[in-house]
Amino acid sequence: MIVSIMELGNIKIGQLFPYLPQAIKDLNVGIIALFVNIVVLVVVSLMTKNFTYTHQDTDDLETSTLEQKI
Repeated sequence: MIVSIMELGNIKIGQLFPYLPQAIKDLNVGIIALFVNIVVLVVVSLMTKNFTYTHQDTDDLETSTLEQKI
């Protein structure tokens, strides 16, 4: 979405961040968006890692459900 706004508004990285080196200001907005998406993916994965169920947890749940049916 940010890439769309920047392209439609003809906004360049150099305009938003004039203090960056010229090599970074010349990068395509899509490459920067890809990098930001990868960073967000890693952060969310690390944050949600503690909330996922292990295989052992689901086995216990299935066993207790079967015992209740019998």
